[in-house]
Amino acid sequence: MIDTPLTFRPSAWVRDVQTADGVALLDIHQGTCFSLNPVGVRIWNMLKLQSSINEMSASIAAEFDVVEQQVRADVVEFIQRLDERGLAIRNGEKN
Repeated sequence: MIDTPLTFRPSAWVRDVQTADGVALLDIHQGTCFSLNPVGVRIWNMLKLQSSINEMSASIAAEFDVVEQQVRADVVEFIQRLDERGLAIRNGEKN
């Protein structure tokens, strides 16, 4: 489980490309591609700013008028998936 005060950042190997449907993440190290929906794009952009999970959750909850507790769980799950795939890393860790 990810501790919510932690901050993450995109991996140095990942490039993001705007598409008509959102954003595509290209992992140039692994040769893989992932697409993000609008909420995923919002989280990704906040990762680039090194926002905390708490900041992301509050911002998305306000933007989409959703309960912050549920948003936090979804943000944590999304970042865990990015972390597992090497697309995002915890601040303080090396790529």
